[in-house]
Amino acid sequence: MSIDDLDTVAARGDELGESARALQQMAREVLAREQRLREQVQQLRIEIDHTKKEHEVREITESEYFKDLQEKAGKLRRTPRQAPAS
Repeated sequence: MSIDDLDTVAARGDELGESARALQQMAREVLAREQRLREQVQQLRIEIDHTKKEHEVREITESEYFKDLQEKAGKLRRTPRQAPAS
């Protein structure tokens, strides 16, 4: 059953029609709230993924192994390149 299934009853001018319209309005509000909550959950997932990724990158870049690689790369960059033998 959907919200629109109550259209026939909601069109009535009596108390039953009034109740059907009230039910339709409540159902629309529930659906809108559910959609907003889904969007919030999606946003939170994105934020959690971003935070997790930052943590993983920090774990790598703060490791001794990474610092050692950075140092070696810096030394290689400062070392003059020799011309290839002809």
